[in-house]
Amino acid sequence: QVTVKDTTPTAMRLFLRFLYTADINDDLSAETTEDVFHLAKKYDVPELLDFCVERLPPLLAVDNACRLLVLADLHGLADLRHEALEFIRGHPACLQTEGWTRLNDGSRQGLVTELLERAITSGSKSSKDTQAPE
Repeated sequence: QVTVKDTTPTAMRLFLRFLYTADINDDLSAETTEDVFHLAKKYDVPELLDFCVERLPPLLAVDNACRLLVLADLHGLADLRHEALEFIRGHPACLQTEGWTRLNDGSRQGLVTELLERAITSGSKSSKDTQAPE
């Protein structure tokens, strides 16, 4: 018996299925996809990494956007990072989640600053667009 402590049984089962069949269930939650991503990264399986990275942006939701932003930032996933930043900017409820609390704990202040800059820039553009010409 082999014990892998830093994953879930579901993620490990999907990871092994991919290794043997090059196939994976397309109906995965964001959390499971993230868990499989970590396994693919840990064991250097680029095809599975690509699969996970493609699947994450459509799974962005209020409860996971901050967590996926950190994942994207840590692993240099520019497209997912951009999508997550835009999602959070457009969904203020993200600021009430546990993910936001963790993001705002001081270790990822650069991301918080970037979010604030995007919000301010977006707000100033829309206010300029709605002003009457002089």
